[in-house]
Amino acid sequence: MARRRPFTVFSLSFLDSICCGFGAVILLFVLINARAAQNREELTKDLRGEVSKIEVEILKLEKEKVLARNALDEVIEETVETQGFSREIIREIEESKEELARHEGDTLATKEHVNQLKDGFVEFGGGGLNA
Repeated sequence: MARRRPFTVFSLSFLDSICCGFGAVILLFVLINARAAQNREELTKDLRGEVSKIEVEILKLEKEKVLARNALDEVIEETVETQGFSREIIREIEESKEELARHEGDTLATKEHVNQLKDGFVEFGGGGLNA
């Protein structure tokens, strides 16, 4: 029969050493990863607050942009109306000038005709009006 080795409580094999080291490395990674996750969560929380503030500001600026665009549209519409009114006024001024020129021509012709009548009346001996 083969002889058995004596059993010792404190004997440590190579495989036991490797398993113990591997367990220590895994434990180290778990602890580091947990701390990193906690740090990442704190950073993310701060960044989420910043993102929320920026989103609110973006919404406010978009609202102001829409209001500005509406105001611009109103100004453009008023400009078009004003241009139409100015064209109409210019047309009316031109018509008034033409009418004034016709009336001035009529007035000159009338004055000339009146002068001719006066001259004709004076020739016929009726000089009592102008004297």
